[in-house]
Amino acid sequence: PRLKYQTWSGSAWSGEQTYSPVRNYGASPVVYGVVMASRPNSNEIGVGWATQGNGSEGGYEGAVWDGSAITGEPSAILQAGITISGTPNPNNEMYGVAFESLSGDAIFYWLQNINYVYRVRSADGTWQAAVSASMGANRNIEMMEVAASPVSDRIGWVMCADVTANCRFLMWDGNAMSSITDTTTVSATPVGMSGISVT
Repeated sequence: PRLKYQTWSGSAWSGEQTYSPVRNYGASPVVYGVVMASRPNSNEIGVGWATQGNGSEGGYEGAVWDGSAITGEPSAILQAGITISGTPNPNNEMYGVAFESLSGDAIFYWLQNINYVYRVRSADGTWQAAVSASMGANRNIEMMEVAASPVSDRIGWVMCADVTANCRFLMWDGNAMSSITDTTTVSATPVGMSGISVT
């Protein structure tokens, strides 16, 4: 697959540009989702994309726009074969990227079955190892919202599961993820009903 994009100079749009990912996962893969996030006070933009091939499981990959080109894919794919139990809400991303406002580190995150997974790309371009943690038994996450603090390196997550399960909160403090905090049990499948803001 290829990513197509155009840039705005402040007065005019560039012509169409193409980025060809280092890896293609799956049989005849196509890009079916793209997410982006801007690094505060810089020209960098985190870019994540999910692929799918011929009905098979897809993959999730990430890189960074450095102000002139998309670059910096990790040496190995972020996630080969994204698998989600439950029925994801198409209005809510199941993967994404967020920046720490002070350090400039980027966190690429995704859901894999009942696990949440994240991988940090440091501001110097170094990729850290992926971290995976279970949401617990019968926690088939169907929606996720993420927000970064504008004045610290905190990043918050809220993830809601399928029918009769809890919504769960996580907070990244710039170095580690907090333990999971539950809300009250919901009585029906959440559809666009969660949100989070971090100061």
